[in-house]
Amino acid sequence: MGMGEPLMNWPAVDVALSLLNDPRALGIGARHITVSTVGVLPGIEALGARREQFRLAISIHAPSDELRRSLMPVNIKYPLADVVQAAAAFDRRVTFEYVMLGGVNDGAEHAQQLAQLARDCRAFVNLIPLHPGGKLGFTPTPGPQIAAFARAIRARGVEVAVRKSRGLDIAAACGQLRTERLGRRRPVTTEPHDDVHVA
Repeated sequence: MGMGEPLMNWPAVDVALSLLNDPRALGIGARHITVSTVGVLPGIEALGARREQFRLAISIHAPSDELRRSLMPVNIKYPLADVVQAAAAFDRRVTFEYVMLGGVNDGAEHAQQLAQLARDCRAFVNLIPLHPGGKLGFTPTPGPQIAAFARAIRARGVEVAVRKSRGLDIAAACGQLRTERLGRRRPVTTEPHDDVHVA
């Protein structure tokens, strides 16, 4: 997570998974390894074709095509219905990652739609609070509203958890440092170093 879209580089990820899992290398159990994606369908299919029980996390962030398209342009190429269908076919543990955006995707109707999507593919729902300043133009959903959203999903028979934010106090939460720096000044471009040579 956090280093780009892995399923856009499946050949390298395929090898990395083997090394992570192989007892002669790192020896991490497959069920302790989760590949996180925005929903790149060919990669989901390739991951599902492997015999190991690797887990899959999909960044959903919206329970309808219209809203998801406005938040995540990838939805144009890989529509939500196709992503959910691929998750159902994956036939292993799937998690829906869902960042809570105040007044955008956190209404009662969104909870109902998200629960239905999760039921369609037996997915676990992970609600992620947006930290203050985490993304310019959005505001965090208040804690009590997140809790109510989670209860509404759980009431429909779907497993759900609220992720605990960490690193807020030292500006180390996801994207926080970058957003904070961009708010202060424009990024400085680096100057070329003519005296540095690559052997």
